[in-house]
Amino acid sequence: MQESYAKCTQNPGRMYIGLQRIKQLKATLHWVQDFARVCKVPTLGGLTQESLKAAISIAAQRADIRKKEAKDASSVSIEALPGKLKDNKKWQEWSTGFENMLSTLLGVNGVPLLYVIREKEDA
Repeated sequence: MQESYAKCTQNPGRMYIGLQRIKQLKATLHWVQDFARVCKVPTLGGLTQESLKAAISIAAQRADIRKKEAKDASSVSIEALPGKLKDNKKWQEWSTGFENMLSTLLGVNGVPLLYVIREKEDA
């Protein structure tokens, strides 16, 4: 977006967005996404300018942590691959390895994929 506005040929359409503003915009998007993760609607009610800036800063820190965890999880999950199940007699061993691998893989929202395995058959 920054590059497309900066490349506009007409002066009224040309706009330069600084790097700091882009970082703040991304942090604000992360703040909104945090609300979506907990099934809430983002609201400014009860927030002052200082508390909003603090909340956005914390959301940016959480996004950095999630990014680092996702990077680390991808290398760990490759090592945790249980391999192919070749014999029914080795099901227990393979199943344990598969659950271990799912606990290292992170889903879209940063939650390990182990939750997809149900302990009980009833939904």
